[in-house]
Amino acid sequence: MNFQMDTSGQSGTIFIDEPLTIENVSAMKNVFLDAYKKTNHVNIHFKSLADIDLNGLQLFCSAHRTFSKANKKLDIDLTNAGIFRKKAKKIGLIRHKGCHLEQSENCLWRQQNTRSR
Repeated sequence: MNFQMDTSGQSGTIFIDEPLTIENVSAMKNVFLDAYKKTNHVNIHFKSLADIDLNGLQLFCSAHRTFSKANKKLDIDLTNAGIFRKKAKKIGLIRHKGCHLEQSENCLWRQQNTRSR
């Protein structure tokens, strides 16, 4: 996984091509922090996603809230990440309304937001 700025310098993309499990969450956190420091708009692109566990899902939630609170944008393309939605649903994260920390209606776990973010 890595972060690359686009040619305009206005946004960047995090490319994910490995499992987001407890073994990789620390590295992924560092990638999110690097992107957060460098730009106000980050796209997440899954080249593939073989697995994700609760630790990976919690990291996405934390990153999304951090970006939102700073008025930064975090867009997630779930096209190649069907397991992301399946695991979130299995663990019980998918909901009709966001958590008490949600300031807008863009919570990752809102049912309508998990289709294609």
